[in-house]
Amino acid sequence: MNIILDSTELKDNYYLDTPRFQALFAYLKKTKSKLFIPDIVISETIKNFSKEIDDCKDIEKSLKEFKKKLKISTSSEITLKNNEVTGYKKRLLKIVENKNIEIIDNLSCPVLVPQIISRSLNNKPPFHSTKKYSDIGFRDFIIWEEVKFARNKCNDLCFISNDRNAFGDSDELHEELRKESDVYFYNLLDKFLTDYAEKIEFINEQYLSLMIEEIGLNDINNLVYPEELFFAVNIDRNIQLENIVDHEYNDVFIWNYYIYKADEKYYYVYVNCSIAISITCSGDSINLDKSVDEILPSVVKNISIKINKSTKKVDGFSVSRLI
Repeated sequence: MNIILDSTELKDNYYLDTPRFQALFAYLKKTKSKLFIPDIVISETIKNFSKEIDDCKDIEKSLKEFKKKLKISTSSEITLKNNEVTGYKKRLLKIVENKNIEIIDNLSCPVLVPQIISRSLNNKPPFHSTKKYSDIGFRDFIIWEEVKFARNKCNDLCFISNDRNAFGDSDELHEELRKESDVYFYNLLDKFLTDYAEKIEFINEQYLSLMIEEIGLNDINNLVYPEELFFAVNIDRNIQLENIVDHEYNDVFIWNYYIYKADEKYYYVYVNCSIAISITCSGDSINLDKSVDEILPSVVKNISIKINKSTKKVDGFSVSRLI
């Protein structure tokens, strides 16, 4: 199945080299499918990259002011060059070329102004409104026209976008859009890969749950960092870190998983999951009558697991730090 991506799938994958993109390119190669990216998505991705560079510069400025106030070294740990955005654009386009990704030029889909006005005034998807803004969706409309253009070029096509207001939720296009095209639809590339990436019989949810449980029971700190723990218990409770008496692994719920790489000895599996943690807190911190209370917050984690093909055991893993 051919794929077309919205910018929502590129925002955390600027260089198309994360496990999800490794799995996607493996899928495309195996199935001899094509990856399309609308030109407007490329432009939007470069804009998002530029905005994050600005955010980094703000952090860098604050860091310098903070160090100056404390009278410590003012040398910044964040090194930025003036041409980082230009450099990124060149690098992204080179990746697109090397991976044989087809960019759909905006000029490929001539759009009639009356059509835009009509859809906007009638709030017809992908146009939508919020409490603060109306007529949102011009860029989404262009993307949708390019999705339909790509669909006409191939036998089947899956559109992946997490813009739920514009295109659809729960992996289902808005009804109005379904009337216009028979494209398949997913909100997340991770979910698509869970359904379509390479499968190995023994690597399933039950197996992965057992492997993650083994890691968690051995040492919960291998899975959950202290600041994540603090954030999890403070999301709806006023609990200080010093009030946490103990914490341990309780359970795991797997949202998505897929093999993103394999070599002669190992399978490399990406797992998106929620780790439930049993936390024992002093009662004073949460105004309870009893002295100790146990609560079960959860932390969403992305885990890359290296599985030995012969032993079917975990030979290594890495865990993303989400905070």
